Amino acid sequence: MAARLLPAGLLRRRPRPFPLPALQGRQPPYAALVGGIGKHDSNACFGRHPLTASFEISRATEADAAALADFAARLFRSTYSADTAAADLDAYIDNAFSMERQAAEITDPSAAVFVVKAAGVMIGYAHLDVDRADQHNALLSRIYIDADWRGKGLARDLLETIIDECGKRRVARLELTVFENNARAIAFYGKVGFVVTGSTTFTVGDDVQRDLVMTLDVTARSDR
Repeated sequence: MAARLLPAGLLRRRPRPFPLPALQGRQPPYAALVGGIGKHDSNACFGRHPLTASFEISRATEADAAALADFAARLFRSTYSADTAAADLDAYIDNAFSMERQAAEITDPSAAVFVVKAAGVMIGYAHLDVDRADQHNALLSRIYIDADWRGKGLARDLLETIIDECGKRRVARLELTVFENNARAIAFYGKVGFVVTGSTTFTVGDDVQRDLVMTLDVTARSDR
């Protein structure tokens, strides 16, 4: 099953990338620093929005698994509770967001999980999954941003971090899925360079929904 990005201000992904999501679904080259790119290195990225506290983007470690599980489950539930039966929601969350599942994703060598924290509190995360059969392709499995931080540039920084990671791994094609009715997320991804290349279904319990598949040519973007 693909992941969905949440409309964390943007997306929902199957599990949908940002409960922008998810994007649900999900974000671009950009720093929360006004007028420029944030400070990046191989391990972390720092930024500041003029009206908020500073935040840090870094690679997740196994020590983040419990907090990550709680954070992802909370955002997914708040995003879909109005449209999804409670039993279906509980079943999905129990399977997708257990602490053991997060620990496995964090330590998976084919994946890269980045967390965002402000004053030690998790406010976002993204999960990149590189195709094991063809490492030139990757899936933005999730990108979730806390509701209080949406619209402040954090999503852009986080997505840029994912795209940078794709470049380091020589990934040429980055794909994501986003709920077809999430116009905000779709528009956001379009501005970054993603284009709609198809559609798929996303199932939560017995609820089957339709997602758009969007793809970014990482190679072309890096050549700009």
